[in-house]
Amino acid sequence: MDRRLADSLFVPVERWGWEPLSQDPRPHPEADSPPEWEEPSEPLGTGARKAAGCLAKVVLGLAAAVLGLLVVGHAYPSVLVAFGLFFLVLLGFVGVLGWSPELRAWWRRRVARDRYDAEYRAWEVRVAEHDRAERRALEAAGSWRTLTLGDPRRVFVFGGTPRDCWAGLLTTVGSSYLGRGGVVAVADFTEEGVAAELAHLAGQRGIPVLDAGIPHGTRPDVLGGLPVDETAELLAVSEPDRSADRLERRVLHLRLLTVVLEAVDGPWSFGRIAAGLRVLAGEPGGGALAAHEVDRLTAAVAVVGAGEQSRTRLAHLAGLLDLLSVVDSPEAAAAEVLWRDSGLSVLSTGGGNEDRKELLDAVVFHRLLRDLRHRRPALLVLAGVEAFDARSLRSVTRQAQRSGMTLVLLSRRLDADSESLLGDSADATIVMRPGTAADAIRAADLIGREHRFVRDRLTDQVGRTITRGVAHTEGETEWPVRPAWPGAGPGAIDRWNATTTLTSSSDTMSRSESESTSRSETTSRVYEYAVEPKSLQELPVTAFLLVEPTADGRRVVAADCNPGIALLDGVR
Repeated sequence: MDRRLADSLFVPVERWGWEPLSQDPRPHPEADSPPEWEEPSEPLGTGARKAAGCLAKVVLGLAAAVLGLLVVGHAYPSVLVAFGLFFLVLLGFVGVLGWSPELRAWWRRRVARDRYDAEYRAWEVRVAEHDRAERRALEAAGSWRTLTLGDPRRVFVFGGTPRDCWAGLLTTVGSSYLGRGGVVAVADFTEEGVAAELAHLAGQRGIPVLDAGIPHGTRPDVLGGLPVDETAELLAVSEPDRSADRLERRVLHLRLLTVVLEAVDGPWSFGRIAAGLRVLAGEPGGGALAAHEVDRLTAAVAVVGAGEQSRTRLAHLAGLLDLLSVVDSPEAAAAEVLWRDSGLSVLSTGGGNEDRKELLDAVVFHRLLRDLRHRRPALLVLAGVEAFDARSLRSVTRQAQRSGMTLVLLSRRLDADSESLLGDSADATIVMRPGTAADAIRAADLIGREHRFVRDRLTDQVGRTITRGVAHTEGETEWPVRPAWPGAGPGAIDRWNATTTLTSSSDTMSRSESESTSRSETTSRVYEYAVEPKSLQELPVTAFLLVEPTADGRRVVAADCNPGIALLDGVR
């Protein structure tokens, strides 16, 4: 099984995992749009059915009459001819009368139904053939597709656990680089053997593997091959110091270490350097040094001064290097420090003591950073970088960028320092299962948010207006009346002085009503997580989300790095 898995993984193809392919066939464009039945313009009614029955009775009667005519005509041929012509005319007349509008509508409906049934069967055939073709295409395409990155140079991996999540990712990615003949170097600061499976499978393929461990295992000489100034600088910058005056203290430590290294012959070890610092501080403990080295250090006391501050700093440095004296390896070859120039090199750190582990990780990290100027593996993996500050991580990312290698940083947490690196240092980010709720929220923020429009206010307003009016009008008209009897002269009006008065009045009432209705709607843009934090915490062990900037925008892909996927059928 291991041999088969190794043959499947170590192929000359870039691979960061596998992207699951959809197993649901794409629906036919007409799948939800079957032919619709349309009723003919003149539907068939009960009158048409009655007409059809009457026509049937007429035809039967005509048939009986024709039969009787044939019997009579056998004896009287002339009668047969006359009645035959009569019945033919009558039959044509009845046929014309029988083809009524209702019968025509019935016929049209039957023709339309036959046409609809044919169209529906044709639609069913088209959809079924499309679905069969889609299933065949999915079976040929497989269930998984190899996941590649655009141009990976710096990849940050957050979340997950070293033994399961990171080990699977490292095996999947590292095997693809080794399969192309590249050099892969792994610095494991987790003490959980993240590269053990990769090293085992590489051995199955006959690829050279260097598995080094500090302090346990094959221990390379971390200080080997360095001149005085670089050794002093390596030890000075590795001191875990986050105080405000750390720069001033670092300069002082660099000066003290330089004096000791110039007085002590190489090759150096942490124990011998610690002994030299004690001699310089005027303390006993120079047994690890030769007599001439002690004499040089004694003479250098005047150079560094014998003040209290110098002695305190010297004792502090000696105590730190004593912690590292357990990793001294006199048998180690100075030429082979962290990795070879071919195959796979794995360097892991341990220590048991927390302070020793922190200091040892810092020394190995900065030695690795120094060696990047001269050695350039195709893939460099640093596992467990949450112990280093953002400044150190920026230094190694810049160096990796200048070297043109692919750098992978694996961290359990996504803290503020890590987030500050993503904007200017990451080409791609891989999010695995977060360990805490806070990390899940940060990871969800990193993946991004999506917006949608929601209706958050709906207002209906109804109004009614009633207007009433009342008007009263009165009028009076007078005019003289002429006498109407015979012989009345013009003076009759004056004598009678008669007038007629007409009085009128009117009342008018009016009433009007009006109603109005208005509706207003308010829509707001709401931002939500593209992937909810809870969903991230429920990811399978080897599943991850890839976030990669591209020319078309941010690319977010769900994938899996389980190496066993390479053995499945339908993987491409």
